[in-house]
Order: sequence, then C-alpha cells, then structure tokens
Amino acid sequence: MIVATGVATQSYTATGLIPGNTYMFKIEAHNVMGYGPASAAFGIMAATIPDTPQPPVTALNGNFVVINWIAPFNGGTAINGYTIKIR
Repeated sequence: MIVATGVATQSYTATGLIPGNTYMFKIEAHNVMGYGPASAAFGIMAATIPDTPQPPVTALNGNFVVINWIAPFNGGTAINGYTIKIR
C-alpha cells in the first residue's frame, strides 16, 4: 500500500497507526527519469511507553508488606516487568 507520494523532504510522519502493530516500510526515490529501486524493507512497532500505574494497595502480613497494583495501559506492547522502589 502506498502511504505517500511526492514527498519532497527526507522525513515523513505516518499517522493513524495502531499501537502494538508492526508496520513494514520501503522508500523509493524518483527523478525525471523515473523510480529507482526500493530500499530494503524495515519494520517498526507502533508503541509507546506504558502509562503510570495507579497507586498500589498495601497490606501488612506479619513482618512483610504485600504490595498489589493494577497493570497500566501497556502502550501497545506487553509489559515485561516492574521496578518497585522504597524510600
């Protein structure tokens, strides 16, 4: 599918992408003689960093503190871990 033609700069912003989907792109240059060969395909996942988690809920269990939270929106790709900080 062609997403843009006549781009006169060396930059383009693709819009309307769905977070979590991977998109493959190729670039072709042209001049008055016609189109040159396409670049190699390159892929990128449309994703962002995860949202901020809601404040956790804690409970005391003897000498232990149990911390529970709800997973935030993942930005379009699976969350693969959390960092827990204490102050």
